[in-house]
Amino acid sequence: MNKDPGVVDALLVFLKVSEEAQCNPRSKCEWTWTSNSIANVTAAEVVFDSTDYEWQLKLNGSDFTGDTSSVELFISNVKQTTKTVSATEAIFTIMNVTGQSLNS
Repeated sequence: MNKDPGVVDALLVFLKVSEEAQCNPRSKCEWTWTSNSIANVTAAEVVFDSTDYEWQLKLNGSDFTGDTSSVELFISNVKQTTKTVSATEAIFTIMNVTGQSLNS
């Protein structure tokens, strides 16, 4: 699903995140691509790092870009710490999450 920068497409909002969407469904919702490469996530795993004593989310895949200063993950509107980013893996430290389940 790679697109050239500047291409405009329709924006789809799934019900799970619809309350955060800023798009009125009765109007034309558009998205402008800013990159021609989108990361392909093939696996996600929450693990406990016994060295640093912290929970981490590990994403594996391909075409990851950026570094720890430009890749962000938010859980329940809380920014998580980006630990490492490579072309095939991104690791985030999970912090300040009040619930026991990350899928709600």
